Parts: sequence; C-alpha cells; structure tokens
Amino acid sequence: MVVMTVDETPILRLGLVIDLESDSIKHLILDNKFKTSILNQIYCGRIMQIIPSLEGAFVDIGKSQNAFIRNKDLLRLMGDSFKQGDSIIAQVSKDIHGQKGPLLTSDITIEGHYTVYLPYGNQVKFSKKISDNSTRSVIEKCIRDQFGDDFGVIVRSSVLNLGVSFDLLIDELKKQRDKWDWIVKRGLLEQKTKCLYDTNSFENRIGETVELFSINQVETSSKSFNQMFKNDFHDLPIKMTSGAAYKKYLTQITKLLFQNAFSARSGSSFVIDTLEAFTIVDVNSKHVIGNTQKTTAAFEINWEVSGLIADYIRLINIGGPVLIDYINMDSAHQRLLIDRLQKDFFRRIDGFTVHGFTKLGILELSKKRVGPTVFDRLSLNAEKKDMYFWWLNEMFVDLMELEHHTNTKSVEVEVDSELYSFLRQNPIEWETSLNVKFKANKGKEIPYKFQSQFIDN
Repeated sequence: MVVMTVDETPILRLGLVIDLESDSIKHLILDNKFKTSILNQIYCGRIMQIIPSLEGAFVDIGKSQNAFIRNKDLLRLMGDSFKQGDSIIAQVSKDIHGQKGPLLTSDITIEGHYTVYLPYGNQVKFSKKISDNSTRSVIEKCIRDQFGDDFGVIVRSSVLNLGVSFDLLIDELKKQRDKWDWIVKRGLLEQKTKCLYDTNSFENRIGETVELFSINQVETSSKSFNQMFKNDFHDLPIKMTSGAAYKKYLTQITKLLFQNAFSARSGSSFVIDTLEAFTIVDVNSKHVIGNTQKTTAAFEINWEVSGLIADYIRLINIGGPVLIDYINMDSAHQRLLIDRLQKDFFRRIDGFTVHGFTKLGILELSKKRVGPTVFDRLSLNAEKKDMYFWWLNEMFVDLMELEHHTNTKSVEVEVDSELYSFLRQNPIEWETSLNVKFKANKGKEIPYKFQSQFIDN
C-alpha cells in the first residue's frame, strides 16, 4: 500500500509518499516558506552581458545573482538578432545554488491536470502509462484537429479517467494557450525584470506526484488540501488527521534526514557523505565471500545497494559529482554493472551521467544539479547542515498539539541561540490562543525544549 501525506505549518509545506510494504519514503515534496525556490518560474529578464567564450549571456531577472542562458536558447527565443539590453521571456531550469545564479531555458512548460503545454514545441508526447497506440492516435488527432501544430503537448496519464470524451483536455489546452498569451503580453507591456508566472507551486507538484505514483490513500491535516484532493481526485480515499499527518512516519523521515548509513535487506550497507563539492559513497558487506564466488557475490551486493543509493540521491536532490566505492569486482563485472546502472538506476533521462570506474575501482558519476538539496532548504546555514528549519517546524507542530490536546494556555520554550536570533528577526505568524515565550539556551545540544507550561484549570 502506498500512502501520501500532506501537511502545512507556518514553517513548511511537506508532502511524502510512503510505501508501507517496504517501510520506505519514495518521494518528498518540500516548501520552506523562508527559503523559496524559483525553479520553473517564468521571468521577463534583460540581457546584461553576452559572453562568447561561454556561448551564452547573463540576464538580470531581478534577483541578487544574474541568471545565465545559453546561445541556443537565445536563438530559439529571438533569432540571431539578440543584443545587450534586450528583454527576453524564459523559464528557470536550474535553481540558485550557493554563489551560482539560476539557469534559464527556452523549453518553457505550463502544466495542467491532463497536459503539459509546450509553447515552443511541435510534438504530442505521452505518459508511459498511456501505452495503447490506438488511444494515443485518437488523442493526438483530437489535439491536432483543434490546434494544428502551433505548440507541443505532453499528455498525462490522468487523461485516461476522461473515458471517450476529451472535452476537458481541449478546454485545459485552450486555457494554457491563453495563459501563455497573457504571459507574453504582460512581459512585452511591462518590460520589467520580474517573475511573470510560477509553475512550480506546491499544489502543482502534489498533483504531479499523485499522477506519478499509484497512491492508495491520502492523509492530510490541511482542510484546503483535503478539499483540493476531493475536487481533483474524486476516487482517491482521503483521511483527515487531527495532527500533522507526517508524524505517523517520523521514524522514516528521521532516518532519511539525519542518518548517512543505510542497510539493504541482504545485510549489505552503504555510508553516504554529501559535501559541498561532491558526494562520497562507501559500500560494505557483512557477508563472508569465498574466493571462487567473490566477484559474482560482490556484483550482486553492489547491484542491490545501487538502487538505494539512486533513491537517496533523488530524494535529497543531490547534484554534482558522486564517487561510489563499491566492493571490488573484476573488469567484466564492472562493465556489466555500468551497463545495468545506466538502464535502471542512473539513467540519462533522470540527469545522471556514468563516467566509469577509476584505476582504484571507484565509480565516477554525476547528477545534473537542478536546485538546492533538502539539507540546503532545511538549514539556516547550508554549509553546516544545521537543519534548523526542520526543528522549527517540529517545535510548532508540538506547540499546536499542546494547544489542541491540553488545557495549556502559556508555555516557555528554550531554543538554540541561533534559532532564538532568527525568531527575534523573523516573527512567525500563526493563529493561536497559546501564549508562547522564547528563551535562548546556550551550550545545549537540543534545538528546543519546553521549559515550563502554565495550565489554567
């Protein structure tokens, strides 16, 4: 059974997909209200500097760092007449990361429930779940008869719920086309460096996740998301929870966020360390391997943990170089492993590039960086991975539990000194009758502690 949880607090909006059979997290959607992402947002920007040696240009989109766009995208958007000072409309394909500015693309997408609209595309593509060729032909003919080949479309699996009528699909494409026309007109009229449209909303990503995974049940503490699911996914069982729905799966979340050693079912394991410049993985086995079967057994162990490593990289959104120190194998098994990894776990379509084994037997691969990691999003200081926003979220969930399930009227909370400074500078607004007083603690390892509670009888 696969369960999805959705929660919203004054700190975070959090969506989880949990496979109860394997007792593991399969997907994570995270919004930090204090560290917003600009990934997939559509901007009107101004070309500030064309750099021939980089085959691209720097673009002002109104952020602290200029964005970068490649020449091939500029040519697609403006032809060969672009120059410094020109305004362009493009979409963020890679988020701000540290001191690096965002990357822009001309492959603009506007997502809907049934389709993804591609204003600069000209093909109709389909979700893998729409496997029947006759169904694909009917849908494509329906789209082409209505719109011709003026734009491209990706048809999502949710279209299968429409039966034989595709009126809702056509209506959605008309709205997406009108939305794109509005975005272009707004950019041309205002000629300002600003965000024109945000396609990366938490709600959109939640909807996409329901489409991607075979969700059996949704559990949510949010009335607004409960209503969204009822409106958009009529047949999906929904359970309202009195407290944060994710708390039921806190063990799995804690393991993902705070451990770096993981075990496979066979007993083999790996340790993963995410550094600023690269990620290191060390694979181990508790098995005693005989000499005659050593390399075959090593291959099987390495293959087993590779899927878990790929899942972790995807969940945490790790990008950049990755070095995996597998259990030693001969060259034939190394080549076999690379071939299977590229087909199943580290696929190019998912942003992976497998470079091969070094002379020391370490596999080199890289993952396209598309945004900050989960650690970055949850930390005040990303380099330290302090996870302070996670602890702030936990604290407020506990405070809400205290308010709703006890007679407590006032509470004093000791918090880490850095958290205390953050709260002083960024008061968090939330509807409560609870009187909360924060106090800085010094030299204590725990991020927060309820020091005293005052109960009205």
